Amino acid sequence: AWDMETCGRWCVARTMFETDRLPDGVAERCNAMDEVWVPSRFNLETYAKAGVRESKLRLVPPGVDTRLFCPHAIHLPIPRTRGYNFLSVFDWQQRKGYDVLLLAYLREFDPGEDVALILKVSQSSNSLTDVQAEIAWFVERKAGLRLDKAPPVILINGTIPQREMPRLYAAADCFVLPTRGEGYGRPFLEALSCQIPVIATGWGGQMDFLNKESCY
Repeated sequence: AWDMETCGRWCVARTMFETDRLPDGVAERCNAMDEVWVPSRFNLETYAKAGVRESKLRLVPPGVDTRLFCPHAIHLPIPRTRGYNFLSVFDWQQRKGYDVLLLAYLREFDPGEDVALILKVSQSSNSLTDVQAEIAWFVERKAGLRLDKAPPVILINGTIPQREMPRLYAAADCFVLPTRGEGYGRPFLEALSCQIPVIATGWGGQMDFLNKESCY
């Protein structure tokens, strides 16, 4: 994705990475730029440790449109929701910790409790996976439960227009994402802007704005 042939008077790379190491070659490509914009202090430290010159690094935090992501949206109607609904929004990949999330949920709740887990997933990194089949396999093989003996998992797979996303958050009582690494964690920002309680991993780019007062 690094086009090193096109250049102007001033070349800026806007980039991020989700772990505390960089792949081989990234630091060299960054040092060929005039500036390198990263979204979090976590990335500032990672890129500097990897050899990107600090004189080139700039912290350019992202944000959310709080006129759109606000606590007054009309909730999106979702079949099979219950009295208390957890929501997670992520791309279906191991880095997002969906295995940790599913196992914790399936161990904590039983089908008789008034609770559901909504998974809003995309598949930009793994378009061929049958997510519904993987969830069923996980319930039966990893959690050791029959599907009819498990608390409900509601799958929403695909794109929801940006203007509808606040309504999705409004349909939930809590946002949860046990991610293994984030550049900055946009869904956390969106959920907080909608005043939804957040359960998050205490490590990564999201720690620029998450703390013990704002989330679990």
